Amino acid sequence: MKEFTLAGLPGALGSTGATHITTWQCEYNLRNKASTTCSYNITVNHRRRILHSTRGGPGRWNDKTMVLFDTFVRGIHDGDHLHDVEFELFERRHGDIVTIKYRGGYVIVDNGYLRWSATVPLYKVTNKITEIRLSKWVESMRKDVECAFGILKGRWRILKTGIRVQGVESVDKVWLTCCALHNWLLEIDGLDAGWQSQILPVPSELEGDLALPPRNYDTSGMGTGDDVNLTDESHPVDLDNDDVFAMKL
Repeated sequence: MKEFTLAGLPGALGSTGATHITTWQCEYNLRNKASTTCSYNITVNHRRRILHSTRGGPGRWNDKTMVLFDTFVRGIHDGDHLHDVEFELFERRHGDIVTIKYRGGYVIVDNGYLRWSATVPLYKVTNKITEIRLSKWVESMRKDVECAFGILKGRWRILKTGIRVQGVESVDKVWLTCCALHNWLLEIDGLDAGWQSQILPVPSELEGDLALPPRNYDTSGMGTGDDVNLTDESHPVDLDNDDVFAMKL
């Protein structure tokens, strides 16, 4: 939870999402279809380490149904897990900013999940600049689970092309084995270590290069900030051949 606290999301444990795995000889193969899918709901931390995975469910189940069978997220919602964790949030009460202490935790999800206090989604419809910026920030942190899905299916082709074993339990064993190997490889590659500090020092030789923002970069994050004008003579931009070719396309 340290990474999410440093990122401005205290109380967040990780991100949760669901994926579908193609199966060819599974009990969920109804109506003599050539193939069907099993759906899995997993929770990962910011280092893409898989903290929990459900058993396989029918591919027709949506996120709202899958989370009901997720004992980890359901345990956070019911108070069985993380009940001893406390975190503080700033809230506006009667025009004043006060600090409110909460107990428990939550995971970051998309808008397909149930509206629980343990599942925090993005703002689906809003016209407030602050809520839009918060949604973009939360979305950037929620992509950890999507990256984990891509890594799993990229490393083990059986998850992408389809599992050809008999029975749901056998399919679950293949999936859980791939998840365990994924966590093990994170440790072997040294990618499982947590953040050591909040801000990394900038080398002295790079201070001059970081003085100006990159080209076409909006420092406000909303498209209306102090963008760098590419036609401004105070910030000339040299276009190479690749940039000119891309602009012609």
